[in-house]
Amino acid sequence: MTRIGASQVLGFGVSLALIGLAPIGAQAGEVFGGVYKHDMSFVRDIFGAEDKIYETGEDFELGWRSEKIESWDLLKHPSIYVMTQINDSGNTNQADIGLTWKSRPFSAKKFYIRPSFGLAIHDGRLSIPDPDEAGISQAEHDRRVALAMEPKNEYASRVLFNPQFSVGYDFSERTSVEISWVHISHGGLSEDTNQGQDNLGVRFNYRY
Repeated sequence: MTRIGASQVLGFGVSLALIGLAPIGAQAGEVFGGVYKHDMSFVRDIFGAEDKIYETGEDFELGWRSEKIESWDLLKHPSIYVMTQINDSGNTNQADIGLTWKSRPFSAKKFYIRPSFGLAIHDGRLSIPDPDEAGISQAEHDRRVALAMEPKNEYASRVLFNPQFSVGYDFSERTSVEISWVHISHGGLSEDTNQGQDNLGVRFNYRY
């Protein structure tokens, strides 16, 4: 299977950014960047998902958000986000686009929450052929078993859902910091393996 490289995913992320910027024009927005622990297990531990060997490394994030789109009343005035996360250990890289909402619970002045939802494209493994498939050679069987033992996720689909949730703090009108969870998976819409991925980290935002 041909692997999409990190450079291609980064390039796709830049393309998404240009798509996001086009309808917004020159109005203000935010740029952000962060560092994440890649493929943490806590979500699967909570929900009792299937055992797996986890990918390793850290992810470096770069992204952009629009201002709130005041005309989108039905969607409660979201912002558009586009971002990419690149892994430093040769594991799954991703580029994402979607909608995000910044809100202040309990009339907080500095603290806020940010739920987000969108789509991601990635360069990870889709699936491993069945090593017990009838008619394959012993060498092919052994190759597939070896693939299954590698610390690589299986995602089943090249395009995945991208829910996120952050808790943030505003240092000023322009700068803020967030503790952020970023997830990708197909949400059970495919019968194939849905190992997904959960990244947890810190991002810094600058509003221009």
